[in-house]
Amino acid sequence: MTKKKLPTFGAQSLGLAPDGSAPGTVLDMLNVGKPAPKRGREWEKRNLSRSFRIPGALIAEYETVLDEILEIMEFDEKGNPRNDQTTVDRVLSILLDWGINEVEKNPRLLPVSSNPHGKGAMTVHIEAWNTWATGPVRRKHSKHKSEKKQKSRVISHRIEESLYKRLMSLTDLNSGVTSGPQKYSIPPGELLLKIARIAIDAYFQHRAFRFVIKHTATQEIAGWEKTQK
Repeated sequence: MTKKKLPTFGAQSLGLAPDGSAPGTVLDMLNVGKPAPKRGREWEKRNLSRSFRIPGALIAEYETVLDEILEIMEFDEKGNPRNDQTTVDRVLSILLDWGINEVEKNPRLLPVSSNPHGKGAMTVHIEAWNTWATGPVRRKHSKHKSEKKQKSRVISHRIEESLYKRLMSLTDLNSGVTSGPQKYSIPPGELLLKIARIAIDAYFQHRAFRFVIKHTATQEIAGWEKTQK
């Protein structure tokens, strides 16, 4: 008896039994109860994890940005699940790529000013710093479990080498200073957060661009393209 021919995807036949024969039931074809195919880790292997310090004044903003990145990772522009196995770091890289492009064209998007509250010479988040440093005094009631206030948080994200270099070039590296808080005019963590915010606002509020994320058996495409207005 001739075996049934089943459709193929890339180089893999779908739904074949271990001996190569056609499945006996629909459940066999759907591979019910079998492990899902593993997502490729090539991108993670190619791109190093970079560390950034987020000051206490901006930790809440970082957590908000991270929540919005998770939303983008899970749902597309129409609110449908992406189901494409993308990651937080891939989404962040796409946001940074779009944001850096815009800042390179229009540096005024970065509101750089001196920072009297932080260790860095400059900041692009002066309003957050002012609010954090001069806000009203708030005392917790006696039954509140005390929590230690974070002075800063170190975060890590995988970012493509070329993108990381473009990001760092915008910090305005001070010549002659190789270490310490004055190494960068704008702290890298603050800059990353600001550019991510610029891109997220453009995406959600203005629909200035859309994500292009595709995964197949042979390739992975991740980037952005401008929307038609």
